[in-house]
Amino acid sequence: MPSDPPRILKYRIVNTYPHDIKAFTQGLEFFGENLMESTGNGVGLVEIKVSQVSALSILQQDKQSKRSN
Repeated sequence: MPSDPPRILKYRIVNTYPHDIKAFTQGLEFFGENLMESTGNGVGLVEIKVSQVSALSILQQDKQSKRSN
């Protein structure tokens, strides 16, 4: 066991962006001015999206349904 207690980190919110409240975010990464996000909706639909943050527009989008075996 570590002898040092966990550090308490401070943060501040610098901006907010609209988001689909029905989507469950699985992965999220900012890459330059783009936001890359993978989401699921809980019933088998998976979506990967690349958005340009400054323009709040979707650059690329791919939707796929899970295959049942």
